[in-house]
Amino acid sequence: MWSAAAKYLRSLPEVDPERIGVWGGSYGGYMTFIAMTKKPNEWKVGAAWVGITDLHVMYDSSMEHFKYFLREQMGDPEADADLWRDRSAINFFHQMTGKLLIVHGVTDPRCPIEQARIARDKLLELGKVEGEDFEYIELEEVGHGSQGIEEKIRMYQILADFLERNL
Repeated sequence: MWSAAAKYLRSLPEVDPERIGVWGGSYGGYMTFIAMTKKPNEWKVGAAWVGITDLHVMYDSSMEHFKYFLREQMGDPEADADLWRDRSAINFFHQMTGKLLIVHGVTDPRCPIEQARIARDKLLELGKVEGEDFEYIELEEVGHGSQGIEEKIRMYQILADFLERNL
C-alpha cells in the first residue's frame, strides 16, 4: 500500500522523487513505523505520532478490551508469534535509512508512551543519534492525540518544522 503511494507520487511531475515522506497518527503512526522500517528506500523522512512499535509489549500492557481487539486482528500472540514479530516495526529498525520524528503523548491510555520509548531506545542501541538520525518528542499531559485546538496547532507546528528542516 505505502509503496504504491510512493510510486504514484514519484510519477507526478510536480513531485521531487527524492523528497517523499510518510506521516500518520495512531494507526497511521504504526503504519509510519512499518513503512520506514519495512520499505526504507521509499521515504526520505517519516513522522510517527502515537504509534505502536512492538505488538507483544502493547498486548502485555493493554487493558482487556484492547487485548481482545489485538487478538481479533492478529491472532493469538503466542500461537501466531511469527506474525506478531513480522508486524512489529521494532524488529526492523535496523533497516531504516530515512530520518524519523517520533511524537507521543505521555498520558496516552490507548498506546502507552512506552511504545515511543521502545523505538527511541532501539534506535540508540543501533547507534542512531538523536537529533541527527531521529527526533524524539514527548508531550506532557497529552493523551492519544491532540484534544484542543492549541494542542492540534502545536502538533502541526512540530510536524511542519520537522518537514521543513528535513524534507
